[in-house]
Amino acid sequence: FFICMLRWSMFMRIARPIYRFWKMFARSVRLFGYFCIVFVPVLLGVTFLANAIWQPYVYDFNSWPSAFVTASLLIEEPLQVDTLYERSPTWTLLFLLYYFFVVTAFFANSFLAITVHSYFEVSLIEGSDAADDTWDKDQWLDWMLWNRVYSYFTGNEPGSCLREGPESADEDEDEDDGDEEEDEPDK
Repeated sequence: FFICMLRWSMFMRIARPIYRFWKMFARSVRLFGYFCIVFVPVLLGVTFLANAIWQPYVYDFNSWPSAFVTASLLIEEPLQVDTLYERSPTWTLLFLLYYFFVVTAFFANSFLAITVHSYFEVSLIEGSDAADDTWDKDQWLDWMLWNRVYSYFTGNEPGSCLREGPESADEDEDEDDGDEEEDEPDK
């Protein structure tokens, strides 16, 4: 199922918004890799600090792997601070302040900032014309309704969602009429 969905989503890259999403995703993953060069050592330092302080006292920090998992999950899940505070009140306060300001407030939110930066970078580079990306009411109705229902309510032929829009069709007709008028005086 995963392979089929991956193949389908890669095929859908022919649609402009999905192509931009894939470009944003690719840029974000590349920048995440660079950012992890800084983030992982900080997280390992927090793991070392927590293991050094509470290894003999708290089960969550009794080994390196469990301390790393606990430090990683501390970003999203609350920790039982009472147990830590009972064993070492001064270090608990310092550790939690350091963890909050460095890891949670700065590093975790930097991943979001990288994603937002990649989105704006792709939208600027790949370009997006708002007039080309929006549909008028007639195109939305054609897309939502069955052909007969659409024809009954609007009186138009089905298929307007496949056209560029009624404004562009009117402009093309006006340009053709202008060319004919210019040719007539030359005769």
